This record gives sequence, structure tokens and C-alpha cells, in this order.
Amino acid sequence: MVFLALPLVGGIWAFAGFAGRSGEQHAESQLAGELRASVQSYEDVLASAGARATSVAARRDVQLALLRNDRKRLARIAATLPGIALAPRVGRPLGAAASPAARRSTEVVVGGRRVGRVVGVVPLDRALLARLASVATLSAGERLVLRRDRPKALTLDGTKYHVAGARLRDTDRPVALLALTPSKRIEAARSELRDRVLIGGLVALVCLFLLVYFFAPSIAQGRLLRRQRDQAARVLSHLGEGVFLVDERGIVRLWNASAASITGLAAGTVEGRHASEVVPGWAEIRERVAVDDRARPITLPLEVAGAVLWLSVSGVQFTDGVVYTFRDLTEEHKLEQMRSDFVATVSHELRTPLASIHGAAVTLGSRSGELGPIVHERLIAIVVEQSERLSELVEQILLAAQLDSGGLRLDREGFDAASLARKVISSTQPRIPAGVTVSLAAPPPDDPAVALGDVERARHVLGNLLDNAIKYSPEGGKIDVIVAPEDDRLRFTVRDEGLGIPPGEQDRIFEKFYRLDAAMSRGVGGSGLGLYICRELVTRMDGRIWVSSEPGHGSTFSFELPRLAAPVAA
Repeated sequence: MVFLALPLVGGIWAFAGFAGRSGEQHAESQLAGELRASVQSYEDVLASAGARATSVAARRDVQLALLRNDRKRLARIAATLPGIALAPRVGRPLGAAASPAARRSTEVVVGGRRVGRVVGVVPLDRALLARLASVATLSAGERLVLRRDRPKALTLDGTKYHVAGARLRDTDRPVALLALTPSKRIEAARSELRDRVLIGGLVALVCLFLLVYFFAPSIAQGRLLRRQRDQAARVLSHLGEGVFLVDERGIVRLWNASAASITGLAAGTVEGRHASEVVPGWAEIRERVAVDDRARPITLPLEVAGAVLWLSVSGVQFTDGVVYTFRDLTEEHKLEQMRSDFVATVSHELRTPLASIHGAAVTLGSRSGELGPIVHERLIAIVVEQSERLSELVEQILLAAQLDSGGLRLDREGFDAASLARKVISSTQPRIPAGVTVSLAAPPPDDPAVALGDVERARHVLGNLLDNAIKYSPEGGKIDVIVAPEDDRLRFTVRDEGLGIPPGEQDRIFEKFYRLDAAMSRGVGGSGLGLYICRELVTRMDGRIWVSSEPGHGSTFSFELPRLAAPVAA
């Protein structure tokens, strides 16, 4: 409380001082206003004297007397005109000559010749001060005086005065008009307002402390509740789960940041509206999600902004409505679906070679004496071929696992890309069916194109692309393998005239476990790992891989690796 009181008292004291200065300035402004009124009245008197001088200068008798310089006649006329002096061109002026005085003169011109002046004289005497004081409406104790100087303060008859002054125009000597007010009146104005502010501020301060004293428990409780609410709001804003509150009328009252992030619906567009209008799948949520502390979450597929989200939703009833929480399980669902597809795919891929090996082995074991050399050799070939297929499938699974775990190491060395392509085509030649031709376009051996990467992994990628081109060309056709330098990159291209890939599938064929012909309706099998492995290997060699295709007109797979300027031995 002391630390709170000190700045408040200091503030009240400072404001009281400011109020005192304001009161003093107000009193000074009033005095200055009275002075301005007096000066304006003086200007009016001076203007009236000038007007009288002009009127007298227009009289015919005055003009003739000045023209003839008839001083006797001028003296008679001046005697009848109080406050007017007649000044012939030669000799001293005749008439009013009080001093000190303010003067306004008018030239008298007869026949184009100046013959003298008519002067309006305003004596600076007590009568003028009385007239000016009546216009200024001075308060009791205030007065007007005429002096040559303009002091800030003045003492007259033992009384100290505060002074406001102004110079008078058109006087025959420097004269100032001073408005005087007793200094104690200025002091009283300052003290009165300052004391009033001090007393009011101290009374308000005492009342404030009494209020704080009596209401301190309530304030502390309110602060605690507010802190708890703020803490709960911060927790909700950082909670990974989406949370929303629906009241008894079905209006959404709360929509936290995670709910907005998961669904893409901002809180401002959801809160305050009916849940059926803004919450995706609200009818199914309300029907299927049990509102119970012991109820288990329900996983629901909900369509939000054209995408399907799998959400695990649960609800809890409380006094203000129902609080629903949900988690985004879309990625987990995709992973589970991929695992299921992989199990089904691998099971099918394993079943076919195992069935072939088993059948050939049983035949060889039970009827080996009845088989001729040709059939015997054919069965052995089936066992070897299907064993290689099994080995290739297992190798793909192991390689994918190494890529996922980060345990695969790649070498970085230069190798002859054209030589690599020739070796891949040569090793694939026994598997090329009739009706399919493979051609190579590559730099000549005397000007090799050197790529930077792991030569065995690059061989794996190119071999897989070539095998896919053969596999997806069931009706035959031409397959082009192209090796071409592209600035600081080296591009490998495999182009076929086979089945092609639908546009909607081209971005997905590099995903793990994804198969273009999952139902094998076109007789083309696969584990769904080949292109995923190709993408991962090329990426780890600082390259990139892509496809362009048109259904029914074939596909073109390309991948690029960094290129070395200096050639190396193949």
C-alpha cells in the first residue's frame, strides 16, 4: 500500500501545483483582458479626436484664417473649440496645448497649398483614466495608471500590485497605460485552486484506500479466477487436440487454435454460429459420439474443404454445454492403410513365386524318373527364376527399411553414365520379351559424360525404370534410353510406348507402397516399393526424378544427377 500511496501523493501534489499555476494564469489573463478593453477605449477616444480635427479642418472660416495667418481670428475660433489646437504654417499653435497628451492632426489644404494643421488633443489626465476605468470594469482594488516605464510589479501607497501594461500611441512623450491588481489577489487565486485540488485529491485517495481495504479479498479472488482463466486459455491455445464447446442451443462458443489448424476453419467464422452450419459432419458427431466421462473416442471420416480427415472424437457434458475434443488421425490412418496394402501386396507377390517353386519342387521330387530332360530343365529354370524374384522382393523390402532408418550409405564418385546405361541394357536383355526393342542414345566413348554419385545405386535406379518400361509395355513397342548432359547436370531418360499413367496418379506413383494397378487388372504386379526406392536414392545423390505420361501413349521417366566436368575411367 505504501508503494502505491507514494506515487499517488506525488501525482496529487504535482497536479495541485499545476492547478495553482493555472489559477494564477487565469487571474493574469483577466487583468490583461481589462487592460485590452482600456486600450481599445483609448483608441476610440483618439479616433474621436481625429474625427473632430478633420471636421474643424473642413470649416471655411478656419481655412481662411489659416490661409491669411490671421492669429487673432484663429485665437477666437480656438477659444470656442475645446480639445482643438490650430497650427498655422508659421508661428506657434493656438488653442488646447495640454501636456502630456495624445494628438491626432489633419492637414488643411487651400488651393492646392498646405496652409496649416488642425490638431485634436486628448489630455492624458485623471479624467481620461476615469473614462477608461469605467469601460474596463475594474474589480475592487484594481486601478489604472499612466507611467513612462512598464514594471512587472509596483508598490503604491504601501500596496503591492501585479502589473499588466501597454504602450499608448500618438503621445507627445513615451507613456504606458498600466492595469494594477493587488498581488495578494493573484496569490489568493493560486492558493485557492491549489488547495482545492490538494484537498479533493487527498479525500479521493483516502476513499480509494478504504475501497481497496474493504474489497481486497474480492479483488484477490477475481485476480485468481482471471489468472486461472488466462492459464486455461493458454493451455487450450497450445493443446495439440482440437477442442470446441457447443451450448444447449447448439451454438459453438469455443473453437481453439488446434481445432482451427486441423480443420482449416478459423475461430472467427465458427464461434457464435450453429454447429450444424459450421462444424463438418456435425450430425454424425452428435449421433455417434457418446457424451460420457467413460465413453471411448469414436474415429470418424469427415470431409473438410474437399479433403477427408480421420478424426478421433470424444465428448464430455458439463453445465454450459458439451465439450468435444478431437485428434487428427489422418496420417495414422494413411499409414495403417499403407501397411494393410503392403501386407496384401507382399502376400500376393510372395504367393506367386512360392507356388511356382513349390509346384516345380514337388513335381521334381515325386516324378523325377518320369520326366524327360526338357521338362526337367524347364522345372529347374522355374525354380531359379522364381527364386530370383523372391530375392529381388526381399532386397527391395530391406533396402526400403534401410532408407527409412537412415542406415544406407552412398558413395560419391564420378562414373561414365553412357557406360552404365549400356551395362544396364545388357543385363536386362534376357528379360526383354519379343516385340520390345530397346535403343540407347548417349555420348560417344571418346567424349564420356561423367555423373557424380553412387554408381551401384544409379544402376539400380536406371535398371528399375527400364524394368518398369518393359513391364508396362505388354503389347510391345520401342523403349528409348537417353543419356544427355544438361548444364551442370546429367539426365537419364527412359521413354516407352506402353500403357501410360493417368494424370491424377502421376504425383503418387513415387509414394511408398503405392501401386498404379493395385488390383492387377492389367496383369502387372509389383510391391509398390520400386519407384519409392528410386526417388529416395536419387534424392540422396543430390538429384531429382520425375515422370511425364499420357494414358495409352506411354511414359517418360527422367532423373538427373550432378555432372563432373573432368572425365574419369569407366
